[in-house]
Amino acid sequence: MSASFFLLPAETQIASFSEAAKMLLKQYDLGDLEIACILFEFNATFSVATQTGSKYALRINVNSTRTPENMLAEAAWVSHLQGLAAVSVATPIANSAGQYITTLQHADSNRTIAAILYTWLAGEDIRDEPTLEQLQAL
Repeated sequence: MSASFFLLPAETQIASFSEAAKMLLKQYDLGDLEIACILFEFNATFSVATQTGSKYALRINVNSTRTPENMLAEAAWVSHLQGLAAVSVATPIANSAGQYITTLQHADSNRTIAAILYTWLAGEDIRDEPTLEQLQAL
């Protein structure tokens, strides 16, 4: 399909990336999972729930120009921030090969897609236009 894939309705793209998410998550040995697309804009983000009650966020870089080095730097930065008591961040999760970045050839878009899995970080999504009160709380 290639570039024409991105001209398809969002629902069609989400369905395709949902299947890709299932394939990517097989590389994490998490068992049976329930996934749902929670954000589809620049990237595709999925909530991932395990049978044991653990929850994760899988981000598939759909339109990102980030290199693998950029993605690894992000994972390293977030891991560093975990050591700061005043900051709550999600934890990057390595796949069964010990890698933070998991890739897959996505046939519908004719692209190799890269994804990273994080622990779930509960909270309110302030979206693109936060209020002054939300910014002050942050």
